[in-house]
Parts: sequence; C-alpha cells; structure tokens
Amino acid sequence: MINRLKRDFSVHSYEADFKGRATITAIMQFMQETAWQHAEKLGLGYKSLLSKNMIWVLSRLRLQMDYFPRWQENLSVETWPSGMDNLFCYRDHRIYDQDGSPCGKATSTWFVIDIGSRRPQRVSSYLGDTMFEKIMENFSEYAEKLKKVENPEHSTENQIRYSDIDVHAHLNNVKYIEFIMNSYPIDFIKNNDPAEMVINFLNEAEGGENITINRSDLGNNEFLHNITRASDNAEMSRIKMKWRKL
Repeated sequence: MINRLKRDFSVHSYEADFKGRATITAIMQFMQETAWQHAEKLGLGYKSLLSKNMIWVLSRLRLQMDYFPRWQENLSVETWPSGMDNLFCYRDHRIYDQDGSPCGKATSTWFVIDIGSRRPQRVSSYLGDTMFEKIMENFSEYAEKLKKVENPEHSTENQIRYSDIDVHAHLNNVKYIEFIMNSYPIDFIKNNDPAEMVINFLNEAEGGENITINRSDLGNNEFLHNITRASDNAEMSRIKMKWRKL
C-alpha cells in the first residue's frame, strides 16, 4: 500500500495574486488534487466509490501557511492518511517550497455518503479490513468544530454560478474560501496574509442558489465567517481566518 504521495506543482500566473504569490485557494486546489490522486492509488478514488454509489465528502479542514510560494516557483505537496474511526477518515498534507523547506501544513476530515440517500456511510462499508494508523505529524488534534457566527458585522451577497460548481453539480470546496477572500477589502489583503484557516462544511449548495457571506471580528486579526443559503438561511459552512500583518 502506498502510504504517502508527493506531487510537484508550479505556480502559474492564474494561481497567483497581485502580490505575486500563490493564493490560498491555489494551495487548496493543489492539496485537493494530491488527495484525489492518492485516493486513486489506494483504490479508494472517485471511480472506485462511484461503483458502490458512494462519494467522498470533505467535512473539516485546518490549513496553516508560514509563507506562500511565488509566481513561477515550484512547490511540492505531500499527503498521507492520518487516522480513521467508525465514520471519518483523516488526511494530512505538508507543503514544501522549491528548496524543499516546509512552508505549510494541513489536516482534513472526510466521510463518505451514499449518492442516493445522501447519508454518511460507515468506514467499514468501503474500507473493509483496511486500517489507517493515526499519524499526527502536523498538529496535535484534527480540525476543530467551529462556533456559530453571532451578530455578524459585515455581510455580502452572492450567487452560485456555473464556474463555482464541481463534477457533482455542487459548490466546489475551494469556492467557499474564494467567497470569503472576496468579502475582504483589497486594502486589508494588501497589508495582511492568511496565516491559518479552519473550515467546517455543513451543507451542500447547488448552482443558481443565492448565498450570504457573513463576517464577525474576533480580535487579534482573527475573523469568524459563515456562508448561509438565502432560501432557508441554512448554514453551508463556517470558516475561521487568522491573518498575519505584513
């Protein structure tokens, strides 16, 4: 069994921001691609689960970045299964710059649902006797459960469009972060870098739905967000962002 996978990427112009560095959404896309490739090699990828009428769902993610690789630089992303229980599988990532120095790390929580019922499936139903040992090299704990946003101080409206949905016709995981990043003033982003992010995915969203992005200031350059669906005010995600002043 291939317990770890490492893949190389280059930061293209469309993956860099106006500061000339990889965006946090690009980093997430690199991690997502590496996770998908590793799952395929483990025999637990998209096609394998689809044959059982199942799909993977990302539940929680914690990402910490010390700095972001620059446009035209290379980077590497390493991933490995970091544990499991009756319902969840855990996966960690580490990001390296082109000199091989670690510049970021992440832990993520996943589960599998039945496509028809949308109900979570027990790990034993798709892993069988396979076991993933607990390997906590990045953080001492898995991604936390976030509190609800109370009395948001800033809200923006948006609509989920064609470019926002994934192969399952639902809002792409990375787009949640893109919506959050776009809700900040440009001047704030000029003077701050994302240092750490925790996200909880709570409900699915489909193309055409209207959403609200809320933000609450926690102090010390830390903010709590949620994204709600306009039709029923259901929470689709909660996100905590910690920024580093430049």
